[in-house]
Amino acid sequence: EVPANGHPAPDCVIAPLSRDNHLGNGGDGLHNNMYNWTLPFAKDLPCIANDNCNCALRIRYNISTADLGPNGNRPDSGFIDWSMNGAASPITQDPTLDASGANMTLAVDTSQFGRTFQDRSYMFHI
Repeated sequence: EVPANGHPAPDCVIAPLSRDNHLGNGGDGLHNNMYNWTLPFAKDLPCIANDNCNCALRIRYNISTADLGPNGNRPDSGFIDWSMNGAASPITQDPTLDASGANMTLAVDTSQFGRTFQDRSYMFHI
């Protein structure tokens, strides 16, 4: 592996287990998940001493619910989706809507509706 721009490669780690719908509570239910990130000092990177050092931070996470049935929400075990509620469902798979006289189909995967995917990126100056 070759470090980018002469700097060490960034950490890329799998997050520890977290309880469903508890946003960072550890799998044991007692402690928060964390990552101890140490930012470099001016002695470590010349760009800090020269006041021209920017940093990019990208955080990605997935929140899934536990109420997907005993086998999760997999095609081989039967999806839990809008069809479970039949006509009472407020949302359907890939609905077509009238948008100012034009038909527009929304790409809605109801088998993934109980999940949230987040991708947060930040730029800051060190």
